[in-house]
Amino acid sequence: MRGQPRTRPMTRTDVQLRARHATDFLETATDALTLHPDRTNVAISNAVLAGIAAADAICGHSLGHAAAGDAHEEATRLLATTGPAAAQQVNDLRRLLALKTNSQYSPRILTDSTAADAIRWATRLTDSMHAILGGP
Repeated sequence: MRGQPRTRPMTRTDVQLRARHATDFLETATDALTLHPDRTNVAISNAVLAGIAAADAICGHSLGHAAAGDAHEEATRLLATTGPAAAQQVNDLRRLLALKTNSQYSPRILTDSTAADAIRWATRLTDSMHAILGGP
């Protein structure tokens, strides 16, 4: 049986900062794919970071803390407890996390369709974050 995820407390300022990070990473991902279509790994990597930051902001806002463990599965387990939209958020975050190693550490270049998928998942997660936080 898995124990409780390791967490770190999140203040309102922390939540706002992680929300800003999510928005900035997503913008960078979109720009990378639009302006430099050959930089799919950069786009995907930033989409992954956007998803992680959005999950942190959602958890911080809803629970007062975010995952602090080394295993990203802890973040998905914590995110699953945040409210009615959690199932879709967890699904999107898991899809993004599945791309993390290949986009950030592998010499393999990922496809533009994979980058478009990653941006779509990160956008949905970031939009959900904004709806929960009451932002743009």
